[in-house]
Amino acid sequence: MSILFAASLFLAPPATPATATLADLSWIAGRWKGEASSGTIEESWGEANGESMLGSFRMVAADGAVRFYEILVIQQRPEGPVLRIRHFDADLIAWEEKDAPMMFALVSHAKKSATFERTVEGNPERIVYSREKETLVIRLEKPATEEDKRIREFRFRLGR
Repeated sequence: MSILFAASLFLAPPATPATATLADLSWIAGRWKGEASSGTIEESWGEANGESMLGSFRMVAADGAVRFYEILVIQQRPEGPVLRIRHFDADLIAWEEKDAPMMFALVSHAKKSATFERTVEGNPERIVYSREKETLVIRLEKPATEEDKRIREFRFRLGR
């Protein structure tokens, strides 16, 4: 069982969302490609349509084997945008329970940055998106304990 899945079983309500619309997040749209220690990564985001933005993620190992996929949706809600994520293995077997996607509320945003957050067992978990020109940076912050601060950063270049 993945750490993320196990943690999602003990979710508290998401943090208070920031006042924003999907138009404020339009800079995320594009086809993004990068490198990770285990191979290549891709994240694609479509333009806002139908009160949502649809994204996908794929990690491919150096040997060409898919490690996992994600389906991501940023939904416009009355209280503000909410990021929902589901993970799948290479055979599209879901990691999360069918009625329990990971949910992160938008808690802050600026011209080209957005921070989504949820609380797991009293601890904040954040996904921070930021863009500078042709580079998208996604920072995952999962400080479960003081001894175990798991922060990962992924850099992507805008693809064609």
